[in-house]
Amino acid sequence: MPFELRHVNVYLLRDGNQYTLVDTGLQTEESRQVLNQKLAAMKVRVDRISRILITHIHPDHFGLAGELRERSGAELIIHRLEVALMEPRYARAEDLVHDVGKWLSLNGVPEEEAEFVKSASMGAREYVSVVEPDTLLEGAERLPVDDTEIEVVWTPGHSPGHCCFYWPARGVLLSGDHLLPKISPNIGLHPQSGADPLDDYIASLDRIRRLEVETASPLVLRSPAGSWLPSCSRASCSATCSSSDSRCRRRWRIVNHWPSRAGCTSRSAASW
Repeated sequence: MPFELRHVNVYLLRDGNQYTLVDTGLQTEESRQVLNQKLAAMKVRVDRISRILITHIHPDHFGLAGELRERSGAELIIHRLEVALMEPRYARAEDLVHDVGKWLSLNGVPEEEAEFVKSASMGAREYVSVVEPDTLLEGAERLPVDDTEIEVVWTPGHSPGHCCFYWPARGVLLSGDHLLPKISPNIGLHPQSGADPLDDYIASLDRIRRLEVETASPLVLRSPAGSWLPSCSRASCSATCSSSDSRCRRRWRIVNHWPSRAGCTSRSAASW
């Protein structure tokens, strides 16, 4: 990626003879080529992707959504609160720049700094193909996949409509930018945030902590903006890890690892 974070992860879930894709990556030639290469390596045609789930509409997670839906004919699914952010963020960006500048000024940011900050992220618009979703989420839905179900967990904080996707049958949580191994998920107050995003985030963590995640499964909690952790040394982790085999052999509750936001993970291919 052309940002400080050099990569983003997407996930491919087998669903009978079809597939569900979770997040898409940026609309760049490099992202497009990597995704196409990985699909080809797994012998998965794009038209076999029947559903695209989006954790949130930031460019690195949503950028290729429009193109992929056109190529695959897949159903595009996003939380309704994210849809409200798309037009002002990507189609009417000049209005958003004005609102951000006014908001910064009201909150005491010096004029010279506010002038720079208000448009700092506008360059990301070129990496997004804006598209209307087919289905809107509220949170707590259960989506059928491969004779089981994925639970939608609404986790506002990083973004008002951010969702994680929990697969109880596999003990897998796809956490978007809600849980990151080494960095903050950036819980910021701004014109497109909720009124109290930090409080929203803490409440979301409590929602996630109730989920049992089986980290003996391949590719557990490889966060889309994070990196692999080869082992876990936190005393609160109930699992036994080693550098030679990073798979945790027991269940753990995710928030036991917060605020480091780190989890025990295992290396594997990005599909089930």
